[in-house]
Amino acid sequence: MIEVKVPGKLYIAGEYSVVMPGHKSVAIAIDKFITVKLKESTHRGTIKSYSNIKLIWSRRDNEIVVEQRDDRFEYIIQAMHICDEFISVKGITPKYYDIEVLSELESEDGLKYGLGSSASVVVAVTKAILQFYKYEYTNMEIFKLATLASMKLIMNSSFGDIATVCFTGIVKYRSFDRKFIKKFYEFNGVLKTIELKWNTLSIEQIKRNKDYKILVGWTKSPASSDNLVRKSINRIKNNDDFINRFTSESDKCVDDFIDAYTSLDFEFLKESIEKNRMLLLEYSKRYGIEIEKESLHNLIEISKNLDLASKTSGAGGGDCGIAISKYDFNTKILEENWNSKGIKMLDLDIYEEE
Repeated sequence: MIEVKVPGKLYIAGEYSVVMPGHKSVAIAIDKFITVKLKESTHRGTIKSYSNIKLIWSRRDNEIVVEQRDDRFEYIIQAMHICDEFISVKGITPKYYDIEVLSELESEDGLKYGLGSSASVVVAVTKAILQFYKYEYTNMEIFKLATLASMKLIMNSSFGDIATVCFTGIVKYRSFDRKFIKKFYEFNGVLKTIELKWNTLSIEQIKRNKDYKILVGWTKSPASSDNLVRKSINRIKNNDDFINRFTSESDKCVDDFIDAYTSLDFEFLKESIEKNRMLLLEYSKRYGIEIEKESLHNLIEISKNLDLASKTSGAGGGDCGIAISKYDFNTKILEENWNSKGIKMLDLDIYEEE
């Protein structure tokens, strides 16, 4: 039995800007996990997840075929497809296996926390399958394979979430040209695409600073990052001067945050987070999307009143917000204040793979 655990993620800064190729974000891997269990089978395989739903799969003309489709399994299936293609060009004969996916990235009643479950699933499945075939992969190979699998389902993502759960810890990410990579893959196949240097892509691990805490509040209101990002992108016009300023200033917020975080300059850190928040509110107003709903606004204002750095995390609209404090801050005060507004503090910490 092969067992793989992959963390969830939370964005700290750079949201929406990082979707534009060549721009930056910073995110953290967190210690809640997707677990994938995989064992060999014969003649056909099974996929088990989501309240113990089980799908049966087989191969027909070297293609994976699932007997009963379920949209919730699409990231798992696409990861299986890309791994089949990859190991085949590596000269390995595909086999059958049973795969089970277990998640800590949702509440007991099945609501997602907004911790990047799709990215974690596709990475965990990719890792488990390559381990099954005894292929010794690198983190960059997993990132590229998981991204190619995900690109078959979504093109509005920067895929910084995949980078974060692959490399773990605190990750500074610079995005690549998705349209170019997709077209290159379609014409050249998986192996050449994995071997290719992806233009502006950069993934850098930032040394963790244990003098600060990153606290996470959950609004209990799910949000669709894909819908929010797609809606805003569709409203951006050619030669949009605002976007040029937005991406430039957002990149500076990311760089400033990392400088402040690594140099233990808490006032500068608060300033960089607040500037990024204001940029996102401006973006929200310009393109008619609601990033900072009332629950997230309350979360942020409560945190700021306690002299903490605070903003939305990810696409906003619901899910989670973050607050950053010094290590000696009494988190119970924040937890009580958040609770008074129906916000739950999640028991999370940064996860860094050894």
